[in-house]
Amino acid sequence: MSSIIGFIRRILTGLNPPVSVPTPESGPLNFGILGAATIAPIAIVTPAKNHEETIIYAVAARDKAKATAFAKKYDIEKAYGGPNGYQELIDDPEIDAIYNPVRV
Repeated sequence: MSSIIGFIRRILTGLNPPVSVPTPESGPLNFGILGAATIAPIAIVTPAKNHEETIIYAVAARDKAKATAFAKKYDIEKAYGGPNGYQELIDDPEIDAIYNPVRV
């Protein structure tokens, strides 16, 4: 019986994660996403919305239109695309961390 309760508790926590409160002296952590993959919203965009100290700041894709559409859909400030899009995201000084959505 306790394993069923634990299972339900884990499911509910996963669907409604606790909200974290950043410290006043810390600024937000800006993330960039390398690739407008379908796993990215599940893996980082949605969880980041539950954490005030994180911002999904930019996304890059091989196709500029795909990056722009992804950015618009998920309220991401910058979109990079084209042959140098990935490198432009990596070189952006505003980005603190990069998520690479690779399926294994």
